[in-house]
Amino acid sequence: MLAAGDRSNAAASTTFVVLAGTLSMYVGDPSRRQDVPTGGLIHVDAGTPLQTMNHGGNDLLVYVYGYPPESEIAEILDPASPASKLRADST
Repeated sequence: MLAAGDRSNAAASTTFVVLAGTLSMYVGDPSRRQDVPTGGLIHVDAGTPLQTMNHGGNDLLVYVYGYPPESEIAEILDPASPASKLRADST
């Protein structure tokens, strides 16, 4: 299960495939929310700021594939909003 996360997709293009639940992803700067249901996918280009969230009442299971592999730790960003910070702290 993915926890809420804020990061910059610095070096790798990343594809997220939702296996169960609904993934809410805030993409870009300024961020735009995209909800991805079970069976859906979203691709994020390298260098794109993103935040992953599970706003649903069910567990979220996501397969994540990035290329090329990151050789460094991703940059951690500040939360997009106070509400997302509260959600991240409660998990």
